[in-house]
Amino acid sequence: MTSDLRLKDMRYLTMKINMKNSIYLLIAALGLTLYNCDFIDVVPEEAPTLEHAFSNRAVTYKFLNTCYSHLPDPTDPFYYPAHFNSRDELEFRDPRAINNSMAGKIALGQQSASNPLQDYWSGRNGGKPLYVGIRDCNIFLENIHKPQDILESERISWIAEVKFLKAFYHFFLMKLYGPIAIVDENLPISATPEETQVYREPIDVCVDYIVGLLDEAIEDLPPVLNDPGLELGRITKTIALAVKAKVLVWAASPLFNGNPDYAGWVDNRGIQLIPSEYDPSKWQRAADAIKEAIDVSLQYGHRLYEFNKFAGGPSSFRMNDTLVQMMTIRKSITEDLDKNPGVIWATQEQFANSKGGAGGSGLSLASLGNMLRSLWPALYAQDVNFQASYYRAPLHMGELFYSNNGVPIQED
Repeated sequence: MTSDLRLKDMRYLTMKINMKNSIYLLIAALGLTLYNCDFIDVVPEEAPTLEHAFSNRAVTYKFLNTCYSHLPDPTDPFYYPAHFNSRDELEFRDPRAINNSMAGKIALGQQSASNPLQDYWSGRNGGKPLYVGIRDCNIFLENIHKPQDILESERISWIAEVKFLKAFYHFFLMKLYGPIAIVDENLPISATPEETQVYREPIDVCVDYIVGLLDEAIEDLPPVLNDPGLELGRITKTIALAVKAKVLVWAASPLFNGNPDYAGWVDNRGIQLIPSEYDPSKWQRAADAIKEAIDVSLQYGHRLYEFNKFAGGPSSFRMNDTLVQMMTIRKSITEDLDKNPGVIWATQEQFANSKGGAGGSGLSLASLGNMLRSLWPALYAQDVNFQASYYRAPLHMGELFYSNNGVPIQED
């Protein structure tokens, strides 16, 4: 019996060793399979590709909207560069909350070269990555020929819109950073690190590139929107002409036209990035573009807004000229878009609470992200608790206005 038990023990031990060896062999085989096999590199059948993104009109239209989605939001007070970065146009009831915002830190001199605030180059700290937007525009232009169920006239119009967006993103970057890298075509995925290290181009090269793209777009853009209710914010010929004029005014301005502060800005190729000599012909080029933008705008129904006191009912009939002028100035900004012929490019973005991080980290008051609300005058005591009149014009802004005799206040 003892021998039988030993025999069973030996069989059990042999089986255990064999099982253990089998497990090792299985693990080794699995490792070799994972290292060697091809199935890991197979893209799942349902994974989206560029072929899917441009397979028909519906998905191509979605990609067109993606190109538009990179537009900076002008209703964002703390992430859009035009509002609070200098803090010379507005004063604040309590600046401590504003100081914690991206714009507030820039106004206090806390901008950083290593970690930029409102970084529209790479998209950090409240900025949008506009080079991603340019890449999406290039992808669209490279593939728009593929969908077959688009009217050719619509395809041409969409191409023109995306060319405008591509030019506008370059211009927005140029306004922030001066000479920039031009991305006319996307680099291939196989590009080497050296190939991705492209140079910033001289400012005149940037301007000519942007204007050239705009000229291409202007040829094929619609003069007006067919359905403003559905297409608000879409690009028209008058928008493109206005932006072209603005680009050329920037190029002619003392900032980029013979600015001695940039006389030593030379890259390692020996190329001067901003011209050190003033060129008056740039102003003529800008003036011609402005004239063309005005003429075409007037041709298609745009004009400066004027308040019509006879359209407001009996209560406005008795308004004197001074009050009519005040209403013209006010309603040129506040009038409904469908009644305001002075609006050339509207946005679908809206003022809203919590924009620019308001209500989140640092600001604590969500309503400070809503400029429309915070600029409203405090008419009643309870308005103060809702941050009405939180932003207000400082005295020095009022002193910049001329008197009714047409001279500066201190000279009247």
